[in-house]
Amino acid sequence: MSTPLSTKKALRREIAAKLCGLSKNAIHLQSQRLCARLATASWLQATDHVTESQAKMIGSTESSLHIGSYMAMPVEANLASLHMALLTSGCVLHLPRCEGRKLHWGSVKNVTELQSLTPRGRYGICEPKTAMEHVPLDIVLVPGVAFTIKGARLGHGAGYYDSWLNDYLARHGSLPLLVGVALAEQLVAQLPQEPHDVRMDYVVTGDGKLYDCKAIK
Repeated sequence: MSTPLSTKKALRREIAAKLCGLSKNAIHLQSQRLCARLATASWLQATDHVTESQAKMIGSTESSLHIGSYMAMPVEANLASLHMALLTSGCVLHLPRCEGRKLHWGSVKNVTELQSLTPRGRYGICEPKTAMEHVPLDIVLVPGVAFTIKGARLGHGAGYYDSWLNDYLARHGSLPLLVGVALAEQLVAQLPQEPHDVRMDYVVTGDGKLYDCKAIK
């Protein structure tokens, strides 16, 4: 009988095989559609000022949105165009930096600083030069290997996001608005879930669809 761990490993191999078959152009086109859809999401509108309805949705008490995102690996949806739009519209962008087995966050203040980031670490991803472990965020755009429309997520297996999300919940008593970001090939019917797994509030996919996970039965 398969265990959740063995099933997850098999799923990672299956998704990796699908993604390896995608061309750079296909990933770029999906990334553009995905960014365009995110840009129209109600909780990302008017990012230079949090409206009353936004504040209620994300639990924000500040006038600017603090958004956690990520720098893409070659076979992930690339959010570069969205990052540029967010920075020029006045939001505060935070990007992850791996410190040991912990996920820290560093703020990026402008487009010039974003473009100056250089690759580092085991994954060779561009990361902020400095970062802090405990950073309050309003919205987090979360990468992963696979997602379901009900918000289940399968990560790469290192546990960076699972650990950070559970630590964040313990420290703050609530989580940011979580948005899973996936290429179309990363959307699956179901995923094995364990007690430490945290579900997404929304999932956006490379075909331009945005799923409200809590509204799906």
